Amino acid sequence: MNDEEVKQQAQLENSPDTDDMGAIKVADEVLSIVAGLAASEVNGVYGMSGGIREGLTDMLGKQNFSKGIKVYTEGHTVRVEVHVIITYGFNIPDVAIKLQEKVKEAVENMTGYEVTGVDIHVEGVKKKKEKAFAEKDDTDELMKKWEEEPAGSPALPEGTAAGEETSENRESVEAQPEAKEAPEPVRPPEGESDPKGQETSGGEA
Repeated sequence: MNDEEVKQQAQLENSPDTDDMGAIKVADEVLSIVAGLAASEVNGVYGMSGGIREGLTDMLGKQNFSKGIKVYTEGHTVRVEVHVIITYGFNIPDVAIKLQEKVKEAVENMTGYEVTGVDIHVEGVKKKKEKAFAEKDDTDELMKKWEEEPAGSPALPEGTAAGEETSENRESVEAQPEAKEAPEPVRPPEGESDPKGQETSGGEA
């Protein structure tokens, strides 16, 4: 085998997967997305750590699934670099090992590329957003109560329970006029008969 044949053989071995229909090439961005999604599913990962470009993407409100991921491809092999922030309280080495296993498995199963290594860079530790989750639950509960309230029901002042007397209700009751007593029936003069023909002055009925 001459030098030219050796060179061609090396290029074939390092080229993307090929078949009778042609070559299959997976873009680096796709490899990064697959690795990023896999990394975000690992328990103990607070989030991915990106650079200035990823930060600008977040500010624009766009989802960046490849944030914190770098890939180095050579033919149909790839080495992955993962930059993460770990949740406080988790064992960092254990999380890192799970990250390596998860990323390697996902990339190889989805792309067919051979993963030669997964390098983990832990760039921060943060606590869970427990307060934010609690506030979200409170908001959901208020929205649920508002939706269940019958249409046209008067809104109660904040901090007032249903059925509780308020100053406005009290003033409304006090402003209503008092009911007058029914007048006594007018008696006809003595000696005259009432409409039924009965005397009113001690006569016999």
